[in-house]
Amino acid sequence: MSHAMLLPLDRRRRNGCKTRRKYWKSISTIGAVLVFLVLPLLRNFYNTFFYLDQLDTEIVPDETKEEQEKSELARRVSDLSKHNITTEIISDETKEEQKKAELVRTNCTCVDCSEDDVCGGLWRGNRYPGMVSDQGAIHKKMHIVVSHCNKPLRWMPAYLEGFTNVASIHVISKCGHEVEGAPMGATTVVVPNVGRCDHAYAYFITTILPALAASKDDNSIVVFLKDTVMDHLHQGIQFRRADLKSLVRTSSSVNGFACSLDIIDNKWSAYHDATTLYGCRTQGYIKGEQDYNTGDGVPFRLGNNTKLGDFYRALNATSSPDLVQVCYGGIFAASTAKIFKQDLKVWRTMEKALERGDNIQEGHYAERIWALLLATLLKTFQINALRKHSTRTNKKENEICG
Repeated sequence: MSHAMLLPLDRRRRNGCKTRRKYWKSISTIGAVLVFLVLPLLRNFYNTFFYLDQLDTEIVPDETKEEQEKSELARRVSDLSKHNITTEIISDETKEEQKKAELVRTNCTCVDCSEDDVCGGLWRGNRYPGMVSDQGAIHKKMHIVVSHCNKPLRWMPAYLEGFTNVASIHVISKCGHEVEGAPMGATTVVVPNVGRCDHAYAYFITTILPALAASKDDNSIVVFLKDTVMDHLHQGIQFRRADLKSLVRTSSSVNGFACSLDIIDNKWSAYHDATTLYGCRTQGYIKGEQDYNTGDGVPFRLGNNTKLGDFYRALNATSSPDLVQVCYGGIFAASTAKIFKQDLKVWRTMEKALERGDNIQEGHYAERIWALLLATLLKTFQINALRKHSTRTNKKENEICG
């Protein structure tokens, strides 16, 4: 029997324990090496994965966040607009645009009524969207220009009473008479006696107004008055004189223009057929001769067949639709925005044309186109509604022609 098989039992056990200890020691060494090598790799993998995940979900640059918020807001506003919904997320500017959009119409319910806010005042030309309130009118910034010949202006302080924002008063005097009763602070300018009140207004626009309202943001009101504003109306009982508050309210509207001759007889409209109006001729005029006449010997008519349309086209103004507003009487108001919307060359051309003489045909043509030059032009659906309401067109040249 070999010696190996005859070893004592306790010795064999000791040899087995040594073998097992060597085995576990080797396993431990190998495990430690593996942990030392693999753990950093796992840690790097975990950090990289977690970082990428944060980039996808949380870590967004401020500029990108702002763009995303704007995009989301635009999308929500677009969705709301489609459904006519207005909530707190819509900015004040957006709300204002939506309010203006409500005025965009494709038809009129009526043109001489109270129930249609957009078209209801068209027939008489005395009510438009965007008019300021009575309270707003007395605080509206305005400039006053008075064409003066020989009448005292003592009526002016009472006429302007209560209005808190009269920025300037200019009296354009042209008949050689002393200006009496002008309000304190009024500026008097003496000009040649030509073209009557229309020349005075054109002179004010070209020479004085640019310095008063140089900024495009200055949407003040200019009120054009004659020294005869308190005289009896010679146009007839179908008209009455609108007060200053009404002039300011209407000229502050989207129309940008207000006529002092308020129509009370609904058989007449403030709007005229342009073709008929352009074909009208004023053959003569004798009213005011005792006041204005200078004996300059200048003939009334510009030519044997000069029509209103010839005078208007010579100004090279913006084109007009086939229905236009007309204001009689030479007293009106307009926003500075509307005045400067026309090229200054138009006003200079008018001023030059009115220098031909005192009582001239051009002055009567100018009277009839102030509204055409200053008021907002009608849209097609408004023209159609006015024509539908009308029964006839007056073609008498020396009357309300058109």
